Amino acid sequence: MMNVRREFFIIPGLVASLIGSLSCKKKDAAPDSAGSSWQREVETRRAQIEKVKGENKAGFEAMDSGSLGGATLEMIPYVVFRVLQDLEPAAFSDASLSASGFFPRQDMPGGHNGIIWTDPTQAGALKLRYLTRTCSSCHTARVRLADGTMRLMFGGSNSEIGLHGFIGRLTSTLKADLGASATEPAYQAFRKRIVEGLASHEAGWFFGASSKTVTADDAAKEVAAVTANIDAVLSLMRTMNDKRMQNIALLQDHSYAKVPNPPSLSGGAPGLIETSGLGSVGLVAFVPKAPESVLPPGPAKADIPAIWQIDSTGYANWDGTVRGFARALTSSMAVVGDPTKIDLAVNAKIQAFLGKLPSEPYPFPIDDAARHRGEAVYQTNCAGCHLSPAGKTRNELVFDVGTDPLRSQAMSTLAASLLSKVLVSICPQTQPECAFGPEGPVVDPSAHRGYVATPLPGAWAIAPYLHNGSVPTLRQLLVPSLRTTAPFLRGSTSYNQADGGWEWEPQKEAAMRAKGDVALALHDLGQAGFSPVGHGSDSNPRLVDGQGKSVRVVWSNSAEDKRVVDDLIAYLLSL
Repeated sequence: MMNVRREFFIIPGLVASLIGSLSCKKKDAAPDSAGSSWQREVETRRAQIEKVKGENKAGFEAMDSGSLGGATLEMIPYVVFRVLQDLEPAAFSDASLSASGFFPRQDMPGGHNGIIWTDPTQAGALKLRYLTRTCSSCHTARVRLADGTMRLMFGGSNSEIGLHGFIGRLTSTLKADLGASATEPAYQAFRKRIVEGLASHEAGWFFGASSKTVTADDAAKEVAAVTANIDAVLSLMRTMNDKRMQNIALLQDHSYAKVPNPPSLSGGAPGLIETSGLGSVGLVAFVPKAPESVLPPGPAKADIPAIWQIDSTGYANWDGTVRGFARALTSSMAVVGDPTKIDLAVNAKIQAFLGKLPSEPYPFPIDDAARHRGEAVYQTNCAGCHLSPAGKTRNELVFDVGTDPLRSQAMSTLAASLLSKVLVSICPQTQPECAFGPEGPVVDPSAHRGYVATPLPGAWAIAPYLHNGSVPTLRQLLVPSLRTTAPFLRGSTSYNQADGGWEWEPQKEAAMRAKGDVALALHDLGQAGFSPVGHGSDSNPRLVDGQGKSVRVVWSNSAEDKRVVDDLIAYLLSL
């Protein structure tokens, strides 16, 4: 059945509109009682979201603006990052961050969604805050409402975030600036520019005048510490940047180079992330002579998930390989880098909060009669796979429905075993969240490969569909004859109300950019891992569901089937 967002970013699309039947379009112009009924439900559900956020303030703040640990993969002091925003605008400016999907947010200390600093970290004589990312960088999304304003969707899938492109620009820029050693002219020039930049601003500028956690005196101390130890600071930045580039090259050589037309590891469409591969690179140290034993056999790029209403003790990731608290830990490892520096208390708050966070309701009108007809179709054909995961085994949740298999092949038996040992070593068994059970934190998927089918809260907001995000709309998912095989746009915040998904057609790019969508890029379905097949086909519209029944999961584009699909879309949008 439909693959749902349960991959967790290692680090690891989204809003809505209306259905495309003619009758629904008429009701959009003048909402009837059905539309009013749905609007009342939306208001109730949004009030519940605010209630959960208010009752779990510490968990919400940890997810949205909390540092995941005491280190980062980049180790760029935040005061240096602020100078880099001026010196290297192509990689670090506000405009570049927005184009990378770190969209502006005035309520965030860093001014951008997902951008924050670590807690002060003791590194020798230095006590510095480092640039880092929060859970929200990938798991808070935006939708453009009918009046043109934006609504944040906490726990959603940020389809604007182009993390690989951001990291590619960051690493290449720092490589050129830092050079191979402190004796190179490029390094000396860069060093001089950083020191001058640090001296050219008032202390309050670095963390922002509105920062509630860092005073001007605190900032002044960090500027002084970096200036006095500039060579040590830049040397650590070079070491970490070189390590990041080496890891990317290792994955490129041992996984991506094995397949024709691999996707880019330093670019590509937004809303996609290489999760398993970059996580497995850290395991190569255990098997330095046989890296292929822990690295994926090919690219494993996948769609970033929504993480609302997660099963906090159940299976996570597209392939259902991690359990419970391991979801939070593996996600944090992608940002923090050093497993021993992960903040377990912050991660425990996030894990507990996400299990309570409701999904964002569809913000546009829905025809109530169509919705109820669609519910009957859903219960007959879809509910047998998209069950509640509570109490289910992995085998009951994972299906092979003919979708692109590359991501499901990513985790080897050895990689699962080694990752389990790492997680157990950093998570004391005396901590309740670390009681992983007899299966351990990571499950070997080799005996049963496939993708998890889970309940569909916020189904309207998790487009594009399938684990690889290669089917733009609900209508294309349900009607395979309509699926595009050409590159399509990802990164839009405008919703396709007729078909259920983000606006995706390349010919609309200029209009979308005129509205303010700056993170758009083409998703090339010809690249390895991105085939839009599976979840039924024209020749085989039925699958065996989790109850052993033969069910219909796709339809034709005939007039008769279109009515069924319209109704089913109406119901899916309401989840």
